[in-house]
Amino acid sequence: MLMMFLLLGDQDHHIHMEGYQVSNQCMALVGDNCLVPTKDAPELGYVRESSNEQYVPDVFYKDKDSYGNEVTQLARPLPIEYLLVDVPASTPMEPQYTFHIDVGVKLFPIENRLLDGHIQDFNALSSYIRQFSPDKFLETMSDFHVLVYIATMDTLPLKDALDPLLEAIRAKNRELASHWSRSEQWATVEQLIAAQCK
Repeated sequence: MLMMFLLLGDQDHHIHMEGYQVSNQCMALVGDNCLVPTKDAPELGYVRESSNEQYVPDVFYKDKDSYGNEVTQLARPLPIEYLLVDVPASTPMEPQYTFHIDVGVKLFPIENRLLDGHIQDFNALSSYIRQFSPDKFLETMSDFHVLVYIATMDTLPLKDALDPLLEAIRAKNRELASHWSRSEQWATVEQLIAAQCK
């Protein structure tokens, strides 16, 4: 399901969120290869015509003409706004921060980007972790990009073992994070970091 959220400014200079997703009808039309994008207008879609290979039912939508009368139009082309459904989107009145940003440390690289000449790899993880003392494990792991990296590491599959750590970060539970840091899976990562430092 395609979903999109927009952050906009309103007339009072406040942030306003809007959310959209494509309708079930749109997904069915695309899935059946009936609806295709137009070549030169991203705001329009085009419902194919029937052929000997594929039957495509006629799709219609209602619009208003220049006189304000409601008219039925064939969906060739079709404004994509007819295929979108509003999704309620909001933010809490009091901001809730899940991830910790320590101003005094070098940040872990963001996925698919260079940060100060570094990309996400085991060397970057090792350098990032060595900046923290062992008693700051909760703060160390409270970085979204670190979590994405360790969840997707090919060399050491940690994805299935992350639930307790994620719960510790969400609840800001230092004891639970410390307990996870003594797990067999994380001990292997620490051994690899230690071997790399030698």
